[in-house]
Amino acid sequence: MEKMHLPSCFALQSKRQERYLRYVHEEGDETTYGQLQLNGEDAVNPFTRFDSEPSLLHEGLVHIRCRYNRKYWVPRQRGGCGWWIVADAHEPEEDLDSPNCTLIKPIISVTDDKDDAKDASTEPHLMTVRFLHAGHGKDTRMMTFSEDGGAAASCMRVAEHDDDAGDDAFIVLNFARSPRRLPKFVVFKGYNDLYLSGVTINGRNYLQFSARDPGHPTVMHEITYRVGDGVFFVRNIHLDRYWLHGSGEWILAYYTPQQMQRPTNQSMFTAVDVKDYFAISIFERPGSRDLYFLKSITRDGFTHCLNDNSMNRTITAEARIRVEEAVLDREIYNVEYRLREARIYDTSVLTMATTAAVNDTSKENTKTLTLAYEESEMSTWDATLELKLGYESKIRAGFPKLGLGATVNISAEFFGAYNWGETMEKKVSHEVEYEVTVPPKTKVTVSLIATRSAVDIPFDYRQRDVMSTDGQARDVAMTDGLYTGINSYNFKFQTTEEKLKPRLFLAPPSDP
Repeated sequence: MEKMHLPSCFALQSKRQERYLRYVHEEGDETTYGQLQLNGEDAVNPFTRFDSEPSLLHEGLVHIRCRYNRKYWVPRQRGGCGWWIVADAHEPEEDLDSPNCTLIKPIISVTDDKDDAKDASTEPHLMTVRFLHAGHGKDTRMMTFSEDGGAAASCMRVAEHDDDAGDDAFIVLNFARSPRRLPKFVVFKGYNDLYLSGVTINGRNYLQFSARDPGHPTVMHEITYRVGDGVFFVRNIHLDRYWLHGSGEWILAYYTPQQMQRPTNQSMFTAVDVKDYFAISIFERPGSRDLYFLKSITRDGFTHCLNDNSMNRTITAEARIRVEEAVLDREIYNVEYRLREARIYDTSVLTMATTAAVNDTSKENTKTLTLAYEESEMSTWDATLELKLGYESKIRAGFPKLGLGATVNISAEFFGAYNWGETMEKKVSHEVEYEVTVPPKTKVTVSLIATRSAVDIPFDYRQRDVMSTDGQARDVAMTDGLYTGINSYNFKFQTTEEKLKPRLFLAPPSDP
């Protein structure tokens, strides 16, 4: 078997406690704030999802960061009692001898037994992992959990000695194929540019790509994720029936809400993100653990109906489904930035403008210089957990900006149309005057220097939707917002002096 690697996006469930590893974001208890604790109830929230990045210098080592705030795991000493794993490193650190080293060694085990797994990936093997902190050269230690009571119970820490580490293996839930979940209410558009509709044919409820209007009452579907992983159920709202893999490999709108209290694998689905499309698969097909993608098929008198063809292991054109939100109007409001969680990275020092003054006299003089420059700012609002698909929103939110000393402040409010996840760029031209004293026989060069950084800030928000099929309003609170901004700050003038070279005066040639 080939060497296994951590998925690029994953969740971790303790084999021993059956709880999920969770980032502690609540600010009430400073003892555990920012730590990783085994108290998560599911993997369908932004606090229990993590991303891995392979080391650029050390084979087999990785950096792990929280999806919520994009900060990296790193050991920190707290309260003078050992080293705790905290998600507060703004950038990865590859130096094994640095106290801020973020490198981790995953020890991965793979078994063929998947009976007890709750893995969203449908991989044919169950992956479990233990972690070693790889910092401080060869002084590697197992990462384990506190057994003490109190607020820090079950928080991840670095074992003080080998005997201190318990059996702290995790089941790895793989979300690499679709790191973010589908929205709650959606419509599906097929390769024939028609929408998937719940229809009754010969007394059975089929799913057919036949509707031209995304607002048609038969096309809206509700996505419900299973607690704990990325498996979901799909309900056609018009028929009030859940999808089921039925006879003839047709996907039927079959199960009632009462029957879904005891769902079967044939009513469970997963999605694979394929650029601007999705491919949907039965979670686990009878007799096989491979992925078989649903696709539009015309066969046996049925036209463009959804089918789980047993030969469809590849994502063909017929299997590519465009998912759109069943939304007529959307507003994002009550945006609350978690400024304490801000991550500042990709910092550089820029020369914004340069000019010079020359004094070729024998006396000191003062000159006023004008420096012209263009300042660029970029802003992006996005989500770490749930996709926003195919709809322009109205958003009301302030602009976080880095200021003096890399502190984050909220500037003027923005309200207007916005395509979720797109970057807004603002360019402003400036002119500043600077008075400089120029010594005699000297050239003084003045430069305007600034620091430029990117910043990630999680935010909570409310989302108000007007649904496209029935016009009803739906208002929900969300915690998965992530703002990314780039701007310049810490502006300062820098001067350098250069003595002028003496001028040579040549006498005119004498007359012959």
